[in-house]
Amino acid sequence: MSDSAAFQEVDDAVRQDDLKLWWKRWGTWVVAGAVLVVVAVAGLVGWRQYDASRRAEASAAYSATLAQIAQDRPAALKNAVFFEPVSVSSAAIFTNAPPFTE
Repeated sequence: MSDSAAFQEVDDAVRQDDLKLWWKRWGTWVVAGAVLVVVAVAGLVGWRQYDASRRAEASAAYSATLAQIAQDRPAALKNAVFFEPVSVSSAAIFTNAPPFTE
């Protein structure tokens, strides 16, 4: 065995030992971080699907109410389905605000 091959073998063993030591120290944190990322992405995807379904439901009710208004406005307003705002906006915040007085 030549000197360079021996040094290479020793160098590889030292690197492997260093990697094992690093993994023993930080491996739990690496796995916990990976799990956290997976859970966060799953939560984000779930929230987006939930939000899209709420928006689709509100859109369908709005379309149905508009179609009914075109035919019979008083009955449509009587039977209208009202939803809470899907997202917070200035319109949703100030809709129920008391009138401004000085």
